[in-house]
Amino acid sequence: MHFQVISKPHEVFAGDEHPLLEKLKTFWIQYGLVHFAMPKYMENGVGFTNYTDVLNRVGGDALHELLTFLTTHPPPGRHRFISFCFTETAPRRKNRGNLTPPPTPPQTPETQTLMAFSTAEWDSPSGTLQHTWGLSTTKHDLLLDLLARMLAHVHDQHRTLPHTPALRTVWLCTRKTIPDDGPSNKRAPRSYPWDTLITKLGYVPAAEYVRARENLPAVGPDGVWRGPKLRMEMFDKAQLISERVREDFVEMCVDLGSLPGFVTMPGCWRYR
Repeated sequence: MHFQVISKPHEVFAGDEHPLLEKLKTFWIQYGLVHFAMPKYMENGVGFTNYTDVLNRVGGDALHELLTFLTTHPPPGRHRFISFCFTETAPRRKNRGNLTPPPTPPQTPETQTLMAFSTAEWDSPSGTLQHTWGLSTTKHDLLLDLLARMLAHVHDQHRTLPHTPALRTVWLCTRKTIPDDGPSNKRAPRSYPWDTLITKLGYVPAAEYVRARENLPAVGPDGVWRGPKLRMEMFDKAQLISERVREDFVEMCVDLGSLPGFVTMPGCWRYR
């Protein structure tokens, strides 16, 4: 596998005609449908109720949000990243006895097979990082490895920004598992594997997360300033998700220091 992290994707993908961006569009639609156009996900009563709903979301609003994120300049104080996992495309060869196959030319990200991608936005003044979009052809653990690689870039950039709070919170938006008007004591028959994974990692709803930290002192036990006081406005899904489907999602947060090593150290997911 080959990994790549791009900082400032709006500079790389300017013009919306980059071959890697075209590969990403195809990947997003193809595997978005693979992941979400399944009865067990459409039966929970939130957002997707039929194939048309899934297609309109994956190939419409969500694709537009993703491309906007990658091709537009972020607001002041924010830094965007996209990480990729590629594997080399093995050409098909007919069995020709003991003949030595011809050498294959070096492959580039544009010619390799895309296995997974993930994006993130670091809000340096607040010390928070939003884990935004991502898809994988294999286990969702691979998305955690891509997150770890983006976190490494955040830490490297943080060293060059004096008087900036250290990264303390990772957050994301996840699809609700039951409708707001559904029974409060009954979960959906099945939830998305990604939702189950992040819950096991310790993510909690943003309102609960902020409430549990509202009385923390400004300086931690290590004598380091924690950063500005946490507010719900820091974890607003309206920043990236279109209004039409915004109510299908909920914001989830976790302390960076609470995440296990296989999330914060690139490559560790393969050795668990």
